[in-house]
Amino acid sequence: SLLADVGARLWRVRQAACASLTDLLAGRRWPQLAPHMEQLWVMGLRAADDVKESVRGAAGGLVRSLRGLSLRLMDAAQSPAADVAGCCSVVLPLLAGSQGLGSSVPELRGVAADVLCSGIKSAGSAQVLPVLPSVVPVLLEALSGMEDARLNYVEQHAESIGLDADQLAAARLAAARSSSITEALDAASRALTGPAAVEMAPALADLVRRGVGLSSKVGAASFMRGLAARLGQKLKPAAPTLLKPLVAGVARESSAPVKRAYAAAAAAVAARCCGDKRRDKFVSDAVASYGAVEVQLQPWRPGGDAAAAAAAPLAVDEPSGGGEDAARQAGGLLLRELLRESSDTFNAYAAQVLPVAFVASHDEVAAVASAWAAVWSQGCPSEPAALRLHAAELAGLLAGGLGSSAWPRKRAAAKALSALAEVAPDQLGPYSPALAQLLLAEASGGRLWEGKEGLMACLGGLGAACAATLVQQPGVDVLLGGLLSAAARKKTSYRAAALAAMQKVLVALLPLTCATTTPAVVDGSAVWGTVSPPLLDALQQHLAAASAPAPAAKAEAAAGAAEPADEVKPLPLPETCSCLGAAWKLTPDAARAAAAPLLVKLLSGLMAAAGLSWTNWLAVVTLAQVVVEAAAPAGSSAAAAGGSVPAAACVPLAGGLVHVIQHNTISQLRGKCLEVLVQLLQTFEGDAEASLAFLSADVDASNISGAGGESAATGGGAGSSSLSSAVACCMATVASQDPSAAHTALAGRATAVLQRLNNT
Repeated sequence: SLLADVGARLWRVRQAACASLTDLLAGRRWPQLAPHMEQLWVMGLRAADDVKESVRGAAGGLVRSLRGLSLRLMDAAQSPAADVAGCCSVVLPLLAGSQGLGSSVPELRGVAADVLCSGIKSAGSAQVLPVLPSVVPVLLEALSGMEDARLNYVEQHAESIGLDADQLAAARLAAARSSSITEALDAASRALTGPAAVEMAPALADLVRRGVGLSSKVGAASFMRGLAARLGQKLKPAAPTLLKPLVAGVARESSAPVKRAYAAAAAAVAARCCGDKRRDKFVSDAVASYGAVEVQLQPWRPGGDAAAAAAAPLAVDEPSGGGEDAARQAGGLLLRELLRESSDTFNAYAAQVLPVAFVASHDEVAAVASAWAAVWSQGCPSEPAALRLHAAELAGLLAGGLGSSAWPRKRAAAKALSALAEVAPDQLGPYSPALAQLLLAEASGGRLWEGKEGLMACLGGLGAACAATLVQQPGVDVLLGGLLSAAARKKTSYRAAALAAMQKVLVALLPLTCATTTPAVVDGSAVWGTVSPPLLDALQQHLAAASAPAPAAKAEAAAGAAEPADEVKPLPLPETCSCLGAAWKLTPDAARAAAAPLLVKLLSGLMAAAGLSWTNWLAVVTLAQVVVEAAAPAGSSAAAAGGSVPAAACVPLAGGLVHVIQHNTISQLRGKCLEVLVQLLQTFEGDAEASLAFLSADVDASNISGAGGESAATGGGAGSSSLSSAVACCMATVASQDPSAAHTALAGRATAVLQRLNNT
């Protein structure tokens, strides 16, 4: 009768019924309340949302009485097990429904959550187990439902209001973990058995697919991870049901904490609950998500045929956009969490995972690279050892990446190949010919897509690391020819990258041309004959451009519209000089002597030109130093053999060096010029012809003294002293050979030079 009056039309009746029920319930036992408990809660919650304030007050007392009574009846320490089980079966599902946690009234949701959490924690496992499959999903949804709705808005607009979204998400998750709902979920997880967890699996999977709210999603993933850790193979029947939405959610979700939570849960289920076939598929799908294509390469051996791929690279038409990036990142996250969950399980798949992880760790997308880099770094205790162990698989994956139709894949493969060549060049050697041919084919032809310079850097690193193999296959001519073809393209940055790669290769060829290799593997004369013509031609073009009269240059600029749009500029001067210097060092003395006059003429002309930047001047001076280091005085054994650059041939460089010192204020450049000038004059010692040519050259004494004085003023006092000594040696050499009047006059001129140097 009182329950009916709680729903009466008159508010006085409703109020009186609530007060009467409150008094009536005191001290009652479960057998007395069992027929009415559900209706008591339904009517009490309804009255608590009454339009009349006085009714709401009376209903509040009724709800508080029901709360205390229910908690006493669901406490295993205060009530018989049968009463606890009976009360749990009625109260918990009711409060988990639309009238409790699903209510639109915050106060009612709070009461329902309080009773649910306290009841689950106080009731015994056996008593609460039957209702857990229906209650746990509701509690997981309540993790977000009980939050302030404004938090979602703040998180979505965190950046615009000056907050860190990651820190805000971490704070929300920390608050959820410390809530009473999380404590109840932990108690429920300990109470669940295998069959009950399997029964609940579809609801958990649906929550992963359609759940709303950061805390609910992360909470559901954490709950499933805990179940997998505790139940293990008892959860095997539900493993496919749980695994599929978790794996899909890692790629679908945009929130980093949710991605990590889903990946950790999926890895726990795969490692602890799945059979071998299901686990194999989990790992295979994660590896395949990156989309790497492996090409079987036949390792090259000395005396064998050219290395070639047994199967051509597959043309992978990957869709561009965030979806692909998310899928590639998801694979790395899943495997990283599998490694953390069970290293033994991961080690069984290391040969399948680690090669892809190394390549993917060089991906252009930072999030993708970070996920896979963690797999690589944590999965192999020693990087060099792992690279050597998986060299064949890595070479095949790199070949597939270089042959991909997607430019980002090409760039990532090039970066990975450069790193591999640097760390484990010995293991890469047998596969380097095939990889070099792929790089050369791509470098010298095809479109100049953005970032293609990375292929040049990769080719340079591969050539430097595996030079001994590449000179045999595909050969020096093919390697240098491909680089020169790439340098002939129109894009300036690409040409510079090609020349930088060639410089690395030339430096690596030097040990193969030395006398220690008998016979020499590489013919230095042939190398010079291959690379020098286009490089010397570039120097001539730069000299012509720098020496052009200013009015003529302005006239050409004014008539720029009439010039052909595809006019190719000279090769970049710094890289050109670096390549010439590297080639000069591996060129035999006889070839140097023949090439020196033209090279010295070009260098002295460039140093005397007024239209160069200081960086270009520095490159020219550095190349001049390489030439000077190969010079020998006339009386030396090298000069007597006719196989070295005569010192007298380098005399024109002195005027250019002095010109650079006088017309530049960069201390680095001036110091370099002074250093080279001293080296040049020191080669004249004992060489009367070179000394006389220098003292007779059109280098005014004031220029020499000015060079020394300015160098001293900029901190080059020691260099000035060396220059004085070098000039004195030239003077002494001339005087000792022919103390004639003419030579005495030259000696007097040199004495005046020294005097001015001393004064400054």
